[in-house]
Amino acid sequence: MNQDPLQTPSPLAVIRWGAFFALAYAIQGFSQTATLFYQPINFYYKTAHHYDAGDLARVMFLLGIPWYLKPVYGLLSDFVPLFGTRRKSYLMLLSLLSTLAFGFLLGVSDPYVMFLLLMLTTVGTAMSDVMVDGLMVEQGQKSGRIKLYQGLQWVAIYATSIGAAYAGGAVSQGAENVGEPIRAIQWAAMLAIGGPAVLFVLTWWMVDEPKSRLDVRGFRETLRGINRAARSRPLWLAALFLCCFWFQPGMNAPMYVYATGEALNISEAFWGKAAAMGTFGYLLGAVIFLVGLGPYLSIKKLALIGVTLYSAATLGYLFLMGPKTLVVLGLLLATANAIANLMLLSLAAQVCPKRVEAFVFAALMSLMNLSRYGSEWIGGRLYAGILDEHIQPLIVISAVVTMLTGLLIPLLPGAPPASAPPTD
Repeated sequence: MNQDPLQTPSPLAVIRWGAFFALAYAIQGFSQTATLFYQPINFYYKTAHHYDAGDLARVMFLLGIPWYLKPVYGLLSDFVPLFGTRRKSYLMLLSLLSTLAFGFLLGVSDPYVMFLLLMLTTVGTAMSDVMVDGLMVEQGQKSGRIKLYQGLQWVAIYATSIGAAYAGGAVSQGAENVGEPIRAIQWAAMLAIGGPAVLFVLTWWMVDEPKSRLDVRGFRETLRGINRAARSRPLWLAALFLCCFWFQPGMNAPMYVYATGEALNISEAFWGKAAAMGTFGYLLGAVIFLVGLGPYLSIKKLALIGVTLYSAATLGYLFLMGPKTLVVLGLLLATANAIANLMLLSLAAQVCPKRVEAFVFAALMSLMNLSRYGSEWIGGRLYAGILDEHIQPLIVISAVVTMLTGLLIPLLPGAPPASAPPTD
């Protein structure tokens, strides 16, 4: 894959871009339907409209549709500049859309209108995520700071997700106390509305993007970028590694059934607390990657560490004996998960061709998500089927499949060009 020579940015430029990426992801981590609104949405529809578990799952699945379409948003911004830019104008417009949708949520009581407004906020968040990632890939490739920017993003999103989860629980409890379920979503909207408004200002102030226009030359350059992507051996090998890494038989649902069933009799309340405490492992893993691993190691070495840590953390569940070990193992697995995830994201960003950064990165993220969801389905089927609800064989199978992914590491692309800054 052809790469432009790396540019050496000024320290102020690195700080500016790093701060922007961290703040943008912090806002995203706090105000989306999967974090702040997750419990209020479930509480409202369950309490006010008597939705059962299947109905609630359908609501969350439908609200997730905008995230499944990320490659479409990337292709749009890569091909069709808006008001002279490929990312900045889109990001400002989407921030305005989300702000307005959150504002309307404050006074809506009809459940269907509320759902449509929540869908608009999800569209705004998902498309904004693609635009921010497009900028991150462009700036990271130019300066050699991909791992730095990725680390800052995910430290920020993991940190604010913790706060969002607790805030979502607090507004749901408050709505239950006053006997008005709708207040849970309205109060969550009050907390969320400032996020996209701040992102609008930050984008206008901090994002310096070259002008671009929709013309024959730009169209041809984007088509050439797609052609380079289709013929890029490093890109296809990276895509294969991304898919294989997360396609181990998933253990989330089987472990939940096992731990809260007769085997361990862990209560639902404690399971929820353990999951919340495990979130700190994601933050710890992101910090370790940002400070101790990413600045010093190549993608291949990071991949080896990711495979080793995640396999070992998975095997650790063979020693699950009760509540205390559940918390410890959850923290270890979350830490390994975050390190592995940031390694995969850095790999994906490194192999994106010019002019189609947003489209290719979004497509790789969609492949990775598809592999994760598919692995969970396979793990659940194995556990309930041929494994006859025995968790230990599933743990071993999952760990071994992850280890086998290590065979693909020699095929991964090497380090960025030698002119890359040595510390990032």
